[in-house]
Amino acid sequence: MIKTCTITGQAFTITEEDKAFYRKMGVPEPTLSPKERQFQRIQLRNFHNLYKRKSDMSGKMMISMYAADSPYKVFNAEEWWGDQWDPMDHGRDFDFTRPFFEQFGELLMDVPKVALFQYRCENSDYANVAMDSKNCYLVGGCIQNEDCMFGHIVWKSFQCLDGLYLYDCEWCYECFDCVNCYQAFFSSECTNSSEIYFSYNLQNCKNCFGCTGLRNKQWVWFNEETGEEEYKRRLAEVLPLSHSKIDWAKKELEKLKLATIEPSVFGTQNEAVTGNHIYFSKNTADCFDIKKCEDARFIYTGEGFKDCYDISFSPGQGELLYNSLAVGGKAFKIIGSQMVIDCHDVYYSDNCFNSNNLFGCVGLKRKEYCIFNKQYSKEEYEALVPKLIEHMKSTGEWGEFFPVELSPFAYNETIAYEYYPISKKDALSRGMKWRESKNPEDYVGPKTQVPESIEGVDSSICDRILSCEVTRELYKITPQEFTFYQKMGIPLPKRTPKQRLMDRIAQRNPRQLWERQCGKCGVSIESSHHPEDSRVIYCGSCYLNELY
Repeated sequence: MIKTCTITGQAFTITEEDKAFYRKMGVPEPTLSPKERQFQRIQLRNFHNLYKRKSDMSGKMMISMYAADSPYKVFNAEEWWGDQWDPMDHGRDFDFTRPFFEQFGELLMDVPKVALFQYRCENSDYANVAMDSKNCYLVGGCIQNEDCMFGHIVWKSFQCLDGLYLYDCEWCYECFDCVNCYQAFFSSECTNSSEIYFSYNLQNCKNCFGCTGLRNKQWVWFNEETGEEEYKRRLAEVLPLSHSKIDWAKKELEKLKLATIEPSVFGTQNEAVTGNHIYFSKNTADCFDIKKCEDARFIYTGEGFKDCYDISFSPGQGELLYNSLAVGGKAFKIIGSQMVIDCHDVYYSDNCFNSNNLFGCVGLKRKEYCIFNKQYSKEEYEALVPKLIEHMKSTGEWGEFFPVELSPFAYNETIAYEYYPISKKDALSRGMKWRESKNPEDYVGPKTQVPESIEGVDSSICDRILSCEVTRELYKITPQEFTFYQKMGIPLPKRTPKQRLMDRIAQRNPRQLWERQCGKCGVSIESSHHPEDSRVIYCGSCYLNELY
């Protein structure tokens, strides 16, 4: 069935398998395209824009994802998770004469918010949306990491800086889309590889510089097998790295990539999947950046999901989840919710933990049978929920995600802006908010030129002010960061952490599929490579035959 997105006017397809899932979940067929549904969900997530402000409980200064002029009440993590306040005090009856989202927005405004979302973390005061992590700094989507800095979706990793979509990696720098890599630098799309520089699409490789498309190789220099002695001689000539050497290596790698065959999907150990960056998964369609998923569709950044549709930025695990953001732990039967951890049978709720049977709740912990933060008996709850669902169906709200008007953030504060950058004019025309940034030239103090290499630079550089070569925004080098650069022979960055993140995101393929033809057998394939991309794309079978 072909449908038309009610916002963009674009056509999208609903399959018979899709219909069966919607019937199972008790939701209507979506009115928005998959891209638009994803676009709406991630407007509720702010990873990297952090502010200093006072707690509305204690008055203590804190770091928060909500600016000081935000209209919400915000507590620091210790206060929010403590027992000095009770979210049930904000409970209220549901008014069947008004739309659900209108009333839920009032509850969202009333219930205090936690300054940064952290769950079982230690010494990670500047890491946002972080779980089970230690000693991490400015990492958004920080799951089971230690000693990581300046990251976006970094999971199960150690001592990684400037990472984007890293999984089970150690001692990596300026890498993205890497899985199980050790000492990888300026590399992407690599798995099970170590001691690699400026490399792309390697598997089970070691000691490679400027390489692409290799499997099970060692001592290789720009795809030339040199042997150990010659490789080490050449490497010694370029280390420690300087900015000019980095620019040279990147340009040479790009030339090599243009002459190298590309797979239609990046990933390993999959069966019957479409999308990109898929690992250890089975029967998944239109999914991106997932691991260990099965019978799922439209999952964007997740692990351990089964029989789920339309889930974004979730650490897993879950079953029977639909149209939700940041659900995890062991989640079951969640619809239209965000930041719901270790819960089951939860509908249209926000920031709830270890709770079950909730409808329209905010900030609850270890609760059950609640509606709009009000306690009900099991019998009362089960009698009222069907009436709520029917009411939401009558208003066209059931099955939809929270409207953009309920996002607590300006559009350019959210990760939606990082993945789908649009202008202020376009954002405002769609009812989104926009936050004006301060003029970076307001600071009139002395600025230090970024050195060409780390050689001869001492820790006093951490007391200096640097200016981003792109945005002119100001930034500093932390002592921990400086120690890493010094140990790895890497020059100080010329750009702010935020600009470096935007640079990495810009290098990834979009989360969209186009019909292509295999460059060898001609079979029709789906790929995230745009049809105008001149690189040669092979189907899975032809690609494996070419490699092995």
